[in-house]
Order: sequence, then C-alpha cells, then structure tokens
Amino acid sequence: MIDFANDPGQIATALHVYDKNTHITDIQNPNAGYDMKAHLTNYFQRLKDSMEAIQRWSSASNSLTPA
Repeated sequence: MIDFANDPGQIATALHVYDKNTHITDIQNPNAGYDMKAHLTNYFQRLKDSMEAIQRWSSASNSLTPA
C-alpha cells in the first residue's frame, strides 16, 4: 500500500480503524520521495549542463577547422 501523509502514524491509525487486525511491518519516511526527487533533479541538471558544454566545445572546435 502506498499513501502520503504528513505523519506516518496517521496511516497506522487509519488502517486500524478499517481493520483492527491490521499488522504494519514498516512505515517509510514520507520525505524519502522528496529526497530522491531532489537527488535526481540535481543529477539530470548536471548531465544537461555537461551535454551543453560538450556541444559548445564541439561547435567551437568545428569553427576552428579550416574549410
């Protein structure tokens, strides 16, 4: 089950209201998804910046080559 809540305890409470026999083994930190998104956003921005630098370098190198 996937759910988002500010307080993971809210998920446990809601499940126990629905089913008193519910057994919860783990509640993930709700910020983990945001941490992953920030990491991937930074990674892809660095990748984009690198690709743009390569394209600029390639264009500059081509313009220096005699025709």
